[in-house]
Amino acid sequence: MNTIEVKNLQKSFALVKNIKISDILNGKVDKVTILKELSFDVSQGEILGVMGKNGAGKSTLLRVLGGIYGIDTGIVRVNGDIASIFEMGAFIDVYQTGREYCKEYFYLTQTQAYDIDKITKEIEEFTELGEFFDRPIRSYSSGMMAKLLFAVATQMAADIILIDEVLVVGDEYFQGKAWKRICAMLDKGTSGIIVTHDWVSLLKLCERAIILENGKVGFEGNARAAVRYYLGMKETISEEIFILNREHFKEMVIEHHLGEAFCFDFQIQVNVIPEEKKLAAICGFESFEQGVGWNYIWGNEVIVEIEEAGVMDVHIRIPDLMLAPGRYYMYMSVAVPGAKGEKSVKRGYEELSYLLGNAPVIQVSGAEKTKAIMRRRLEWRTNCI
Repeated sequence: MNTIEVKNLQKSFALVKNIKISDILNGKVDKVTILKELSFDVSQGEILGVMGKNGAGKSTLLRVLGGIYGIDTGIVRVNGDIASIFEMGAFIDVYQTGREYCKEYFYLTQTQAYDIDKITKEIEEFTELGEFFDRPIRSYSSGMMAKLLFAVATQMAADIILIDEVLVVGDEYFQGKAWKRICAMLDKGTSGIIVTHDWVSLLKLCERAIILENGKVGFEGNARAAVRYYLGMKETISEEIFILNREHFKEMVIEHHLGEAFCFDFQIQVNVIPEEKKLAAICGFESFEQGVGWNYIWGNEVIVEIEEAGVMDVHIRIPDLMLAPGRYYMYMSVAVPGAKGEKSVKRGYEELSYLLGNAPVIQVSGAEKTKAIMRRRLEWRTNCI
């Protein structure tokens, strides 16, 4: 069952500069089309990610789904109660206190069947605004206002949630509380859409995403592929310098026990010696967990002088790799290093990573239940053959 269905949606706005009443009466008003024949659906319990450059139509889409804008043509079906977390505070009375705003909001949204005083008390506790909860909202900082508005919008259960960049508000502590609340809503079967530029947030919440381009769907697919498309990432395959057996690594699962030595070997084929006569072999560890997100835990590189073409053996040894039990991905890349002191590489040849979907998996076992920890002592050995 789909909770949101959009078919051939088109939405335009009139260009009102220097408009004349006669033009309106004669239907000669110039228009700009923001959404063009847009079609997609959201199934029960799914959060669909939506990304796109500024002006692609993301916010307009949310306003259409939230009932703020009408449509020109097409079909929009939204099956269920909606909690909208966008344009927060657009109609707020800044002379009200936080408590007064809560009570008025729930009264106007016809929540009389519930104990509004109890709901307001829960919001007061969630926001942790203290004495400011009974002060005029105009005295709030932007972060304090965001806390209040987010708490109000998500306090009551909803079938559908529409989110626009809200999860970046407030300090890190409040962001954690916001994530926990959103995930709890999803666990109860809430569906919805998140519009964001933050691809890490999208990966946390979504298994599927669309990329809007000039009001149309430019890409639709799984979230990881959508992020690659949005970032312009492509799996580089160089004939000059490349990692041998890369297809084998894509299917590889490395079993590792917490605290034991970690060893890994791979080979780099050098067919053309770079002008700089140097290569950087970069390795690191990534993690991804739905609802938690993507994280590049740590990595290191070794710079190798290249004198002749051939095969370069890379041996990695970490005496006691301390990663918490779980699933990780091994990041590997080959590049020409940047100038001394620069973090970026000058030119990349090949990359294996979680986002590209071609990295080896590391499955860590063990009894320790701590957060991910890795001791920073590494031993590298490289040989050119």
